[in-house]
Amino acid sequence: MALKELLGEAYKDNMTQAEIETALAGKKLADLATGSYVDKKKWDAAELAKANAEKALEELQKAHMTEDEKKAAAATDRENRIKALEKENSTYALEKTLLSKGYTAEETAKLVEKADDIKAYSEVFAEIAAARISDASKKLKGKELKDGTHIPDGGGEKPTYTKEQFQKMGYQERVKLANENPDLYSELTKQ
Repeated sequence: MALKELLGEAYKDNMTQAEIETALAGKKLADLATGSYVDKKKWDAAELAKANAEKALEELQKAHMTEDEKKAAAATDRENRIKALEKENSTYALEKTLLSKGYTAEETAKLVEKADDIKAYSEVFAEIAAARISDASKKLKGKELKDGTHIPDGGGEKPTYTKEQFQKMGYQERVKLANENPDLYSELTKQ
């Protein structure tokens, strides 16, 4: 059931958790197993009792374990803690590396979040690269590069060259220019 259906007229877009809890305070939740309604306080109490019972059962099972079973459980616990620490350490190392390479905190957080899924990580990485290229392209439009090449304001795809630069070009560079920008090539070859 959608939240909008559950809250009815009390529903509004972008509700905070406190607003949702307030709206739910007057609602009765259905226990689908029996078809009857259960008061929220009783539901919360039942969940707490269930959690306490599971914890008590776990402690009771530990009390009846043999020494070998206790050692095996302790070893499993250690392995799980080590794995968690290794993951935390690799996450920290990845964050540190990305930040040192110039990624913003936001970009780093997105990449770290997807670090376990190489496909998702690659997609986020590609999005970040595309955004950076777009930003750089916008900054370069209408600018002169260090080698004297001018990036025109109208798009930046086809740089312009001076006659001196054209004279210094090799044969392959001239052929490439002729193929990519025939108008500029004919302008530069006129005497």
